[in-house]
Amino acid sequence: MAQLLETWLNSEVELSKKVTNFEEDFSNGYLLGELLYKFNQQPDFDCFKDRHTRNYVLSNFTHMIDVFKSLGVKFDTNIINGIIKKENGAAIKLLYQLKMALEKTSPPTDVTLLKKGKLNEQPPVKSIRPERPQFDEMEKKNTVTRLQKMNRAQKEVDLDKKMDRFAQFQIKSEKRAQQDKINEAAREIKLKDEKRKALINKLQRNAGFMEDWEQKGVQDWNYNMEIKKNRENMELTYKLKQFQHAKDVADTMYTKEVNEEINGINEFEAKTMKEHGISTKPYKATQTMAQTVSYFRGSTPATITTQERDIKRRTMAARLNQLEVSEEVNYRQDLALKKLDILSNIEEDIANEIWKVTHYTELMVAHRKLRETRYERRREYDSEIAQLKERKMLERWIDNMWIEVELEEARAHRLEIDLQVEQRNEKGKDMENMIELLLGITEEVYAFQQNKNSEELDKRYWNEWVHLFKDGSNVIVGNNEALNIRELDDYILGKGQWNYNISVFNYKFSDALLKLIDWKFDSEVDNKGSLLPCPPIKLAMIGYPYSGKSTHAGRLRTRYNIDIIEVKDIIAKASIDILLEGKTLRDEDIVNLIVEKIMISNEAGWILVDFPTNSSQAKLLEEALTNFKDPIEKEKSQKEINIEKVLKIAPLECKPPENKDLYKSGLDYLIWLWADKRECLRRSFGRRIDPKTNLLYHIEDDVPTLNESPLVENLQPDDKINEHRGAIVDRMIALDRHTHELTEWLWQFGKDQKSILVNIDTNKPIMESGVEIEELVEELIQKRRELDEKLQREEEERKKQEDAVALEAQEALDRKRESAEMLKEDQRETALFEEPYQDKTFPVVQEKPDGLWEFWEVMQDIYVAALLQVFELERYQRTDSTQHLKQIQEEFLEFLYRPCEKQDLLNKFQMDFNQFSDENPDMREDQATIAELHQRTEDLCNQIWDIIEKRQLEAEEELKDIKNCGWLEGQSDLIMRQVQAILQSEYQRYGASIQVLTDYYATLEKRKLPKCEIPQIDLVLEGLNPSETIDKLCDRIAQTPPYVPAAEEEKEVKDPKAKKPAPKGKKEEEKIEKTEIQLEMEATIKKEHEILLYRVDRAKNWGKSRIKELEQETTKIYQRMEKWIYSAILAENKAVDEISNIIRNSIEKQIKIQPLLELKTLDAIIHENIITFETVPPPIIPPKEPISPTKISMPQLRSIVEEFLQYPLLINVNVLANIIFRRKKLSALLDNVDSLPEKWRLRSYGEIIGLVNTYDNEQRGFLKWTSFLSYLMQEAQNSQIEEISQLIKQKASNDILEAWEKELTSKKQLS
Repeated sequence: MAQLLETWLNSEVELSKKVTNFEEDFSNGYLLGELLYKFNQQPDFDCFKDRHTRNYVLSNFTHMIDVFKSLGVKFDTNIINGIIKKENGAAIKLLYQLKMALEKTSPPTDVTLLKKGKLNEQPPVKSIRPERPQFDEMEKKNTVTRLQKMNRAQKEVDLDKKMDRFAQFQIKSEKRAQQDKINEAAREIKLKDEKRKALINKLQRNAGFMEDWEQKGVQDWNYNMEIKKNRENMELTYKLKQFQHAKDVADTMYTKEVNEEINGINEFEAKTMKEHGISTKPYKATQTMAQTVSYFRGSTPATITTQERDIKRRTMAARLNQLEVSEEVNYRQDLALKKLDILSNIEEDIANEIWKVTHYTELMVAHRKLRETRYERRREYDSEIAQLKERKMLERWIDNMWIEVELEEARAHRLEIDLQVEQRNEKGKDMENMIELLLGITEEVYAFQQNKNSEELDKRYWNEWVHLFKDGSNVIVGNNEALNIRELDDYILGKGQWNYNISVFNYKFSDALLKLIDWKFDSEVDNKGSLLPCPPIKLAMIGYPYSGKSTHAGRLRTRYNIDIIEVKDIIAKASIDILLEGKTLRDEDIVNLIVEKIMISNEAGWILVDFPTNSSQAKLLEEALTNFKDPIEKEKSQKEINIEKVLKIAPLECKPPENKDLYKSGLDYLIWLWADKRECLRRSFGRRIDPKTNLLYHIEDDVPTLNESPLVENLQPDDKINEHRGAIVDRMIALDRHTHELTEWLWQFGKDQKSILVNIDTNKPIMESGVEIEELVEELIQKRRELDEKLQREEEERKKQEDAVALEAQEALDRKRESAEMLKEDQRETALFEEPYQDKTFPVVQEKPDGLWEFWEVMQDIYVAALLQVFELERYQRTDSTQHLKQIQEEFLEFLYRPCEKQDLLNKFQMDFNQFSDENPDMREDQATIAELHQRTEDLCNQIWDIIEKRQLEAEEELKDIKNCGWLEGQSDLIMRQVQAILQSEYQRYGASIQVLTDYYATLEKRKLPKCEIPQIDLVLEGLNPSETIDKLCDRIAQTPPYVPAAEEEKEVKDPKAKKPAPKGKKEEEKIEKTEIQLEMEATIKKEHEILLYRVDRAKNWGKSRIKELEQETTKIYQRMEKWIYSAILAENKAVDEISNIIRNSIEKQIKIQPLLELKTLDAIIHENIITFETVPPPIIPPKEPISPTKISMPQLRSIVEEFLQYPLLINVNVLANIIFRRKKLSALLDNVDSLPEKWRLRSYGEIIGLVNTYDNEQRGFLKWTSFLSYLMQEAQNSQIEEISQLIKQKASNDILEAWEKELTSKKQLS
């Protein structure tokens, strides 16, 4: 294929430069542009430059992108980059495809003639592929951008290399700054803890003062309340007396008035009515109506003469008029008879003429019918022709429509692939973050195993790493606050390192705290509802463009009289004003405009079209409709925060059930119309509009009639500016991009476990999908009707209940009046036996205790802060102890490997030994000398062993110092202080919980708040043994008796109805039974004491186990270090023995010790590469090749091959002859590797040209220099083919190597 393309380019096309190497010649794109210009495809060839700089090369290839696209030849960034990088075969493949495409256009044009003006420029041949300007321009920009990135400038590459060093320095600086920030935060936390302790002490002092002050205030308040109650009783008595007096006066007046009225009536009936003869019975009318009317009726006049006279006058006038009319009729009849007699002769002539006219008229009518029949046939023919044209045009439109649909569908497929790639990349980033977290855990595990020198993992560390991994935090950086909170949960629930027996919880105490929170935050109100109207139908409809949203919305508006809110219309109206103000239309602005439309919408309901299309829009719309906010994004109220705090330290018996009900939405349904992209594109590209009538048609679904020609011809595509057909696919992909997040948001809304999201398949006909939507609307209307009926029934029941309550209130008022009267009578009876005034004590009635929650909140924060501080200190101590143990091991190993004078002694001995051998070589054979050398070796070993023994004693002393440094005792003291802090926190919590419980149950019983006294315990560390000290601390708390609520002495309250008290001796002791609330309080307080003892026991076991664990680990480390000492001593002794054997062997063999001997701390090393003296080898005489006057030597042949390798495989004949001729001239001046033998010096330039042309078999002016090299190999003295082949393999390209191998193969076959 390469030979074919080379012949086509050099012989047929005839480029300005002869093509010899495709990769080299076409790497800058100039010859490609010239090739396209010769075929009239590259009109801007003047912009091409034959240079190899980066800018010119990229410019040449950029100009050719559009041309290759129009020819249908693949020309992407990978192909262009391969040609620029001179990849093998890249240019040949492109040229072959280009040759196939160009042969379909026209023969090439000679560029030289065209530039000289001898040929006129021809326009470019018509492109094979139809143009798509917008798409091609975008693709071209992407290609150019990728080329710029793949072929970066050398300055940018060098700059990146230089900047990499600064970037690494920046990363190190950031890490250092982060570490400084962590240290600073730790110092701040420590300072805050100290301040917090001081503040707690101050609060405790203030709390004691406030308690005394509150007790005094309670006593004063009780006294004032007693006085107030007496005053109210006196006022009530006075009001009752006033009311009774007013009632008596009213009853007297009423009785008097009634008697007066009755007497008056009786007197009127007895006297007045009987005097006038009127019956006292009910009155009945005795006269008729006629009689009554006749009494008032008068007489009428007898006759009226004027009317009769008028009637006679009108009768006479009518008769005269009739006579005149009859005379006129008779006259006309006579006149008509006379005219008929005159015209009788003319009628015969007229009848004849009429017959003639009638006959001719029939002939004309028949002729007219014949012509109309012909015209009708002609019109039918023209109509058929017009319909045929319309049908052909309609079919052509349908074909074009499907072509456009397929093109857009292919574009949609590519965009879907890009979307999938983007989503895959996002998932890949998430996986990268997860892998980084896993790698962080791996590094921590490796570091822990290295520090511990063991493969076992501590479960505490592993649980912390897993928790950080779940939270998404980096294990290396860590998150102390999150770990402290998790450790607090484990401590409360008895998990992890706090797992001891079965955990004990006081669920009644948790309920009491939650009740206190309810009392404290009972006025906290949730989000208010929306003020928008609530019609029966609230719908939203979304889907792909042309999926039927507007059609179905219009059907619903026609049937149910609801308003349509088109978002595109809102945006079109609002965007102009917003853009004029220089702003952008945000989602918040669109939602505000929708709300304005809803406020003025119809009472029947509304439907929102094409909104929302993503989750952010859905959230904004839901917030506008119902004030609903995402629970994740919503800020927690103070009540919820306090509940979480309480449940952390006082868990409930069972977790509250999660809210699995769906949220109520401001939308009744969100209808998602699902249609295939292909179907939507078909509906879009098939729409046509009549510009005269503005009626819409579809060339497949709603076909325009063919009888109204030229209707089809006048139709135009319905391509609106705001709904451009080219953007349909982009809108579809935009909706696909947000489909997942939008459906996840919508699935959490609904009613009766039914989501508001409803999917409707609109690939079906409109009527079928419309029935499903109408069923949803009918369901909404039915539900609204049932709701209204239910509300009406509830309203009626509420009115009935109010009437019943009012009746009960009236009855209670009546009973109160009766009791007041009875009380008044009792007071009158007991007035004679009134006792003197005594001080009365009434129980304090308090529905909600003041300050009780605030007291517990402060104590709770103190308790949690103290535990978190202990957990952080424990984790720091655990990590620090591991690091310390590792550090002392490393320092001890460094101490074991410390330098000493052993190597100096060995070096001096080796130097003296070799020097003695050089100075006295004859004495080495003497036995006395050999014995002396063995003795000196023994002395050297004794000196080194003394040093080793001294090092052993120093190592044992160092280990003893490490054991006695007091580090283990300090760590044990820290653990004891941690246990002490836990015990103090638990005992303070116990006291606070007892105070809260007693006050809480006293409030429930509505009695005076008792005084709670918890004995104080001094938790001071005493003793030297850590375990015994911890036992003492725990025993002090365990021996404290549980709190028992004191029985309150009830003071008697004098009852006015009670009799005098009996004498003291005769009073019987009554047994007081405890209420359910008191029993529950005692059980709850007892449970709190059990929790205290359980946690004290757990803290004791934890502290002892930590101390024991630390002691075991430290002992294990010390034993390991002791083993290291003896292992090191043993290894040093073995090393000395090995060195001694080497020296003794040299002594016995009577040789010097040439390699350097090194005695390290634990090993003996023989450096063969480092010698103490050098043995000079004999000189090597280089071989010399004899000089021949006819044969070429191997150095000369190698020099010729190296010069040939600088040229491509195909070389010009003249160039090859010039190389040989130049070497011939140099031979006359010099005699080196660049010269030639004497036989070649005698040849002329013509003879050299003739010799070279003999290898140009095709007479093209070019030949492969490998063929000529095989001839020179025959002229060489020693034809070493392997040496020349090895040289070509090292420095030649693949094509030259293949040609050389073929040449060798053919040479072997000929031989």
